[in-house]
Amino acid sequence: MKKVAYILAILLTTNGLFAQDIHFTQISKTPLMFNPAHSGAFSGDFRISTHYRSQWASISNPYVTYALNADVRLKKKNWRDKHFGLGVVVLNDKAGDLDLKRFKGDLILGYHQKLNEKNYLSGGLRAGFLQHSINMVNAQWDNQYDGTGFNSSLPSNENGSYPSFTTFDMSAGVLWTYATHETTIASDNARLIQIGASASHLTTPKLSFFNIPEEDYYMRFLVHGIASIGITNTSIAIRPSFLYQRKGPEQEAMVGLMFRQRLKEKSHYTGFIEQFDFSYGLYYRLPAEAIAPSIYLNFANWGFGFSYDINVSRLSTASQFRGGMEFSLKFVTPNPYHVSRVSYPSM
Repeated sequence: MKKVAYILAILLTTNGLFAQDIHFTQISKTPLMFNPAHSGAFSGDFRISTHYRSQWASISNPYVTYALNADVRLKKKNWRDKHFGLGVVVLNDKAGDLDLKRFKGDLILGYHQKLNEKNYLSGGLRAGFLQHSINMVNAQWDNQYDGTGFNSSLPSNENGSYPSFTTFDMSAGVLWTYATHETTIASDNARLIQIGASASHLTTPKLSFFNIPEEDYYMRFLVHGIASIGITNTSIAIRPSFLYQRKGPEQEAMVGLMFRQRLKEKSHYTGFIEQFDFSYGLYYRLPAEAIAPSIYLNFANWGFGFSYDINVSRLSTASQFRGGMEFSLKFVTPNPYHVSRVSYPSM
């Protein structure tokens, strides 16, 4: 097979770039994407977030990923120490000149049980569909070069028909949360720890356009953790985090360290003091892949984040250390700063 055909075959039939699961750098802001037990694991009634990531624009058509997450807490008056969470996740990913696309839509159900004053245990299930497609209009083959350049009028003599396909996918996860009583989004001395694990692609969904069973998705196993440690008598909290995932021969690890500074602003109209916080720090993707400076701002019901991956892998010579930018936007209600009684601790 010709050189270009080899490249296309690699994209279509191997568990390399195409099989890599969608991921974001801001791991503390995308909990529903990697563990369904996070559905409903927050202090408000409703939250929604959007995410955008663009990668490798410096060396090719950028890999662009969009995501939308939303979840609600479901609780009855007589449920004193438990509640459910219902969520939805929508992901869309496009890569390269051939518009290699994945579209994923999932419903999530989470259950949360308060064990005692400081400990909570959660579990979740996620189910939905995964669709793959590719656009061969821009494909270029070796036998379309006429000696001086590419000539689209020449026949490729290749089979360029790769219809899209859709498969069913499932995930499951557990989450343990530890929090002191004073844990709220505005606390000075709060202590919060979350550790979880999840398993994805439990149905080993189809991957290959060529109906090759050996090229189905591997199951993915993931462990993650985050902590928020307020420094006593200050307005600063330290927030370390980690994530490790393995899927067949692939593995990835991320560690992060953010510092949150709590601030205040007085309204010119009501005199009411609104609280907001500003976070800054770094994420590091292993093995030696990227360093990502990150900032995040919470104000009232809103949160906004930005990070930029500085590529430090062997590809850095071609990428000139440029990796990808990522934005996130969140809305939660009611205002987490005004919640007088915390029903479930959240970051």
